[in-house]
Amino acid sequence: MRVAALVVIIACSAAAERPFDYPVSTRDGRLNAIFTKTTFHDTKSEGTMLAIKDREHNTLFEHELSRDVACNAEWTHDSNFLVITALNGAGHQPWHYHVYVFSLKARELRALEEPEKTPFVSADMFFQPPHTVILIGNTFEHGLEAPEDPVLLRFELGQLWDKLPKV
Repeated sequence: MRVAALVVIIACSAAAERPFDYPVSTRDGRLNAIFTKTTFHDTKSEGTMLAIKDREHNTLFEHELSRDVACNAEWTHDSNFLVITALNGAGHQPWHYHVYVFSLKARELRALEEPEKTPFVSADMFFQPPHTVILIGNTFEHGLEAPEDPVLLRFELGQLWDKLPKV
């Protein structure tokens, strides 16, 4: 019994080393996004390795977010885009999430930069078909701390994709 408890503790510790302990699958299960935490001892920072794999475990795309640790990720309803929220891997700005978008069609990762004066404050995402993402931001215009003054930021990824900067 003690050995079983020790195995569970070790397994949970190993899972904690990754941003997610499960793949993020498309709704139809044909693709998985797999996230692995990376550590840079010389700079004392962390990052995330992203791999997109098909059902046969073939890698379709790989990219390392060398300065950010993925916190949340989800595919759009039509499975054309993967939206990822991430924190700075060096521990700076713990309230400010970076947002990345992977396009299946382009097989490319781009940054979703927030509107001026509106930093993202939440890793939470909400989706509307076919590929609209809604994020929670904060303007700080009323002198309130995040998340006391939230605003919803709606992005139609199909229309916005060409304007996003490449990562």
